[in-house]
Formats: sequence, structure tokens, C-alpha cells
Amino acid sequence: MGQYYRPLFIDQNGRMKVYQRILIIRTGFPIPIWGKLSEHAWWDNVWVNTVCSKLFNHPHKVVWMGDYGDDNGVNVNGLSKRTIHRFWRAVCRTHSGRILKFVKFSLEDKFLVNHTKGAYVDCNEYFVQSSNTSRWNTANAHHPIPLLTAVGNGLGGGDFEGEGQEHVGSWAGDLIEIVLMAPKEYKKQIAVFRKEE
Repeated sequence: MGQYYRPLFIDQNGRMKVYQRILIIRTGFPIPIWGKLSEHAWWDNVWVNTVCSKLFNHPHKVVWMGDYGDDNGVNVNGLSKRTIHRFWRAVCRTHSGRILKFVKFSLEDKFLVNHTKGAYVDCNEYFVQSSNTSRWNTANAHHPIPLLTAVGNGLGGGDFEGEGQEHVGSWAGDLIEIVLMAPKEYKKQIAVFRKEE
């Protein structure tokens, strides 16, 4: 079966915010939409970029939580089982979540900063290294934030498999921010996520 994900942000005061997409059907009723990681974690996904725009100059702890992520065998980024269960409950035990109005936002010319690890990713370099130019004759790349912060990858269908798989979830629960200038005292991290063909 497929595993579905929703993003969870934790602010500096410990308040949790779950974000979701909705579909309005003809009757006018909103239906929450959860997405498989490999279906929505793409560089130019408008919804993912809208969620990530909340990180621009506003650091939050980030977890892209899968609905199978509470599995007892999951050990992600040194997070305790209790912490993972708390995140899972916040995301998966409710059908509610913040609905965002789409905004135009991109990681182009920006840096993804992990304040917990004192590291950053140059998003332009990431895009070039992770692009798959042979597929559909266009430059496609996975969006790094859902993959770096995913909890539960590998437990269900639609999860990410490919180059860089060992780094999926390595930033889960860390304090992350998107900025225009990388902190000089932080270490540059090379991140590549490329789907195997």
C-alpha cells in the first residue's frame, strides 16, 4: 500500500502546525489530500513550495511525516520513538490542517540552512546535481526539504528510492530555514537526490 505524507512545522515555542492540501468537489465539500513522497516532492511543485515559503527567514523544526512513520522500527535522525510518535499523532490522528493560499516561491538563488547541524545546502548547486535531464527532456529534480525531513521513507509504496536515499530523513526534526545568504560559520553539505531509471 502507498504511504502518504503531510508536513509538520514546530515553531520556537513548541507549537505544531500541520499543513494540508484540499480538493473542493462539486458539492462544495473540502476533501483533504495526502500525497505520496515521490508524487509531490518535486522542485517545482507549487504546494510544496508554498509550504516551504513559510521557512523563508523564519526557522522552524520540520518533519515531513508519513502515515506509516510510527512503525516501531523507525529510527530517523536520532529522534526517539516517543518523539516520532508525538509527531505522528499530530499529523496522522487529525484530518485538519492549515490550508495555505498558493504563492509563487522557489528555492532558486537561496540556501537551505540547518541550524541544528550548523550546515547548509546551496539550492542552485543542489538543483544542477540532482536534475535528471534525460527524463521527458526537461530538467527535473526532487525538492530537498520533503526528502531531508521525511519520517517513514521505505515503509510504503511511493517512497523515494534512488541516489541519496541514505540521507532521506537526516534533517527530520531539525531547525531549518531558507535564506538568501549562507552563514559563513556553517559547513556546506552536498545533497543529491536522484531517482534511478
